[in-house]
Amino acid sequence: IATDYWRAARLLPDGSVIAIFEGLGIFRVDSDSRVRWAQRNGAHHDFAIAPDGTIWALVRDAHLVPRVSARGPILEDSIAVLDPRTGEEKRRFSLLEAFERGPEQDWTQAYYAFWKREGAIDLADSGPDDIFHTNSIEILDDTLADVPGFRPGNLLVSMRNLDMIAVVDPERESVVWSRAGLTTLQHDPSVTPDGALLVFDNQWQPLQRSRVVWLDPRDDSVRREWAGTEASPLYSHSCGTSQLLANGNVLVVETDQGRVLEVAPDDAIVWEFRNPHRAGEHGEYIASVFGMTRVPRGSLDWLAGS
Repeated sequence: IATDYWRAARLLPDGSVIAIFEGLGIFRVDSDSRVRWAQRNGAHHDFAIAPDGTIWALVRDAHLVPRVSARGPILEDSIAVLDPRTGEEKRRFSLLEAFERGPEQDWTQAYYAFWKREGAIDLADSGPDDIFHTNSIEILDDTLADVPGFRPGNLLVSMRNLDMIAVVDPERESVVWSRAGLTTLQHDPSVTPDGALLVFDNQWQPLQRSRVVWLDPRDDSVRREWAGTEASPLYSHSCGTSQLLANGNVLVVETDQGRVLEVAPDDAIVWEFRNPHRAGEHGEYIASVFGMTRVPRGSLDWLAGS
């Protein structure tokens, strides 16, 4: 399950970095790359930092849960709350149990729909059932406070293997809002200032095309979508991110193609990066780009003292 590469990383105002070794753990290094702390806790995919610095990280355990699967272990996703100074885990709760105690839809319906879909691969043949594959987490502010479930402080999560976006109330440890089937194998939902959910929808057209989509959580409508151009369609079979920038553009990471694009509101591509690292006899293997984040210039003042 564990890997030897970084997945998510955040640059802090003092120049330190918090990052995840995918499936292994989470750690913090200072501006001189000295390890401040490390937690081998099964952290994976993503974490969010609250205004007070508290870290909310996705973690998982492989173990037997007979009420879910009698044929073998599952990967059970949880959310762990960490002290940013020491990395000490203050609490954790299971997302499986959050579904079980919440009023939202039965997650098993989305799970079976996912695995029965044509072309889906049953991961149980190669390891524990990855029932949720939760791949992102964001702490909600008051932008969507008028929408039931979107209370400030609640957590917006993406569950790839359910084709689902959900909201979790961490106080009640309960799923309070969810939508399945609006996107497919999606990644990185976030709330925009005008109240949309910005999502990287990986399999919009299965095995052909991805899109970045703006969804309205009030009525599930599509406000806008961008899927690249006919000459250069957007497609990443796995991973992918989208970040709304201060100028209104969107930074789109097309992971599997090693490409990053900045897209303007009129859908024009105004900046592009292609990972130059290749492998294979003919350079056919492209080094993935898991994420890229626009960093405000003012956040780099710590460099002056380096």
